[in-house]
Amino acid sequence: MRDDRKDLISGQASQTLNSLLSGLSGEEAMLLDQMKEEILADISRYAKMVDYLQPIKEVEGIFLKKTVHYSQADQIILKQALVAKMALHLPTILEKMDLPASILALYPNAFGRLADFLKRAGNDPYDSTSESFGKDIRFVLAKSIPFGVQYVELASNIPLASAILSFFRSRDLSGIIRYFRAGGSGPWLRSHVDSRYITEFNEDGFIRFYLRLAEILKLHKNIKGYVGTSWFFDPQLLKVSPRLAYLQMCPLEGGAFRLQHGTQSSDIASAIKTSATRRRLYKEGKYTPTCYSMVWPRKELIAWVKQNIIEKRMNHENSIRD
Repeated sequence: MRDDRKDLISGQASQTLNSLLSGLSGEEAMLLDQMKEEILADISRYAKMVDYLQPIKEVEGIFLKKTVHYSQADQIILKQALVAKMALHLPTILEKMDLPASILALYPNAFGRLADFLKRAGNDPYDSTSESFGKDIRFVLAKSIPFGVQYVELASNIPLASAILSFFRSRDLSGIIRYFRAGGSGPWLRSHVDSRYITEFNEDGFIRFYLRLAEILKLHKNIKGYVGTSWFFDPQLLKVSPRLAYLQMCPLEGGAFRLQHGTQSSDIASAIKTSATRRRLYKEGKYTPTCYSMVWPRKELIAWVKQNIIEKRMNHENSIRD
């Protein structure tokens, strides 16, 4: 094991995760071992799954098949324990992945957050319908990698249908042209927000996020670039919530482009949840949140990071020495 992988889980986090296993009966512990063995029998298959929900549903299917005779309350406890057990195994999976030190350095905090969440989760729903279960399963399978402000999957895609539909919605041919020039369907880095952990959701947090994206792209030359899909890439947001303009302007100024999607109830709920202004404008019919993908091709992203982050840091350090 490389030295920078030794301390991915702190002693406190490890103790908390193990405490979720210590109270299990012998039968329950055996069940968890069987589930873990079945889930990890071919761990590489999860890396190939581009559907966000597929690995979550597969793991839940394995779990439900073996715990059908347990009550719903007991299933929640066992599911939390399974996630804890998988988390303790995660460093073994990470040993085989080519992740830079800057990413590995984020894991102790990520493990700590997971351990704290599981410790206080109680009997709240914890299944494929809940954000927390899905995000935690993807984390312990190494499908979602901590990048700071967001989690990233390393092998997503952008379906051709999305680019075609974007043209019909926007009547803008440039998006589909740039889609093909950038390499088409994939693989792409794709980000996901975990609403439980948004302390870095600010401009500085995203600058650090972009730097880490560039590091991964330099290591994995087959990846076409980065894509994020959300209501906060909606052009309307520049007027509705100008304080969030940085979410769009940095990528767009660095050569990214948008693909337009539709509006789902989840987009509306997320967009108006934390903003009285957006909530009021939506109720008044003056704002309907729309989902967009922000697509940042690898060449343009790496060049922007080099010019706007790395070179500025070097100039700043040189000015301090002078």
